[in-house]
Amino acid sequence: CMVLVLIDARFGWAAFDPAAGGDPQLFRLLIRCFTSPAQNAIVLAALGTAAHVIAVRTRPSAAHAHAFARVVAGLAVVGAFAWENPEASVATDTLVTQVFAILNGGLFALGFVVIGRSLWPLRGGGFSFDTAGIYALGFAVVFAFSLCGGLLLALPVTRLQLGGTTFATAHLHLFAFATGGLAFLAGLHAVWPRLAGRGFSEPVGRCAALA
Repeated sequence: CMVLVLIDARFGWAAFDPAAGGDPQLFRLLIRCFTSPAQNAIVLAALGTAAHVIAVRTRPSAAHAHAFARVVAGLAVVGAFAWENPEASVATDTLVTQVFAILNGGLFALGFVVIGRSLWPLRGGGFSFDTAGIYALGFAVVFAFSLCGGLLLALPVTRLQLGGTTFATAHLHLFAFATGGLAFLAGLHAVWPRLAGRGFSEPVGRCAALA
């Protein structure tokens, strides 16, 4: 999309300008098709970071780690194919819409399984509620709430009402950037003493994480 926009501005190709023979729906098609796999890639990296921070502090068994890896691999595969359906906001009874609804529903179901798997070792206690751990748990909570909103956008009936609205835009930012930011802070606080050779104030860090 950016390349086409630059070519349009520099050479007057007008790929998206209907007055010059372009098609504005092409921009919408490209943006909406690639939005889902792009945000899923961001969330997958954030999920791996937060899960690692939690795992280091709970020391799960090898069997749990292998099961978690399999679920995350399934999430990555389904997320790569769960593209946005440009027809979803105008139709709910087409085969394409139903296929995308199934893929996105499976994606969010796997997301809940991943959250459960990542938090399962906490049942044994002994979790270190340091700054990185609090950020990682915050990621899990926000990720679970964003999955609930994603289910509304994945179901054909509610998607018809919510697709293309402020709710969908807010969900995109919550799903990709809020969760990504919390996971980034969790990972940064976990490795910062090794990177910088010095620690930081844990009381201040915990207060900031809780705030």
